[in-house]
Amino acid sequence: MSKVIPIATTLLFFSLLLLEAHAQQVVLRTSILSTGANTSNSSNVVLQSTLGQAIVGSSAGNAYQVNAGFWFQARPPALVAVNQPPTAPQIITPQSGEEVAIGGSASNPLDPSTRIEITWSEATDPEGHALAYYWELGPTEDFANRCVGYCVNAGPNTSYSITFGTLAPIIDPLGASLGGSITLWHRAVAYDGQNETFGTALPITFVRGTLTADEEEAEVPSQFNLHPNYPNPFNPATTIAYDLPASADVTLTVFNVQGREVRRFAQGVQPAGHYNIRFDAGKLASGVYLYRLVAGSHRATHTMLLLK
Repeated sequence: MSKVIPIATTLLFFSLLLLEAHAQQVVLRTSILSTGANTSNSSNVVLQSTLGQAIVGSSAGNAYQVNAGFWFQARPPALVAVNQPPTAPQIITPQSGEEVAIGGSASNPLDPSTRIEITWSEATDPEGHALAYYWELGPTEDFANRCVGYCVNAGPNTSYSITFGTLAPIIDPLGASLGGSITLWHRAVAYDGQNETFGTALPITFVRGTLTADEEEAEVPSQFNLHPNYPNPFNPATTIAYDLPASADVTLTVFNVQGREVRRFAQGVQPAGHYNIRFDAGKLASGVYLYRLVAGSHRATHTMLLLK
């Protein structure tokens, strides 16, 4: 008994042969269904069909009809813009391993108003976004826990100036002792509003002596200020910093977007000074949170984003 080949199968076979014969004009990629198609000269290939008939056309003006039982249309994949991170800012001064004397000796003390200037290189952003810089000082090179020591928002500036009177109570909890020395690590960070890039951490050695005045009263902020938290977005911890120009009754509270209080940090009278509060949100869900500072008659609120 002779075998009868269905007409549709025969037409499909010859249509495929026709496509193969003209392969130099139209190239169909194996990923045609998922990523679109193009010809060898990068011209678009458009496939459009009704059930039982497919038309394959190229920009060269050729068209091929394929009788088959399917329908599909291929288009080039959409392009998605990706925000590229900024380049890394690198510490310029103090140089790696440089010694900084914080106070002298009991017989030859230093003025607490003396300043140390930290500078770093300017970073660039591929999309041209405005950048903010942060300076971080910590006990280890890897900065496993950010802002455990000290961190400050320098805004668009590539430098930060800090007095010995402010620096002394910062380095003391990290292990500095009168008459001794301690090596810490510092780095600069560039932030474009979405991505942050960390510069190389460099060692800096502080020689701890005594100062000429009460260190806790050496520098008083000139105005009330609630700083943007850093880092932001964050996971799972961030630092909230604020300045008090005078003693005030202070409350610092974190809320979710529904207005429910999720954390309260400071409550009570605090003296004038700079404050850094570490907020660990490890047990909270991803989302937008608000933090509000009330200090006497002053009030300020900022938002932050937790991304897990």
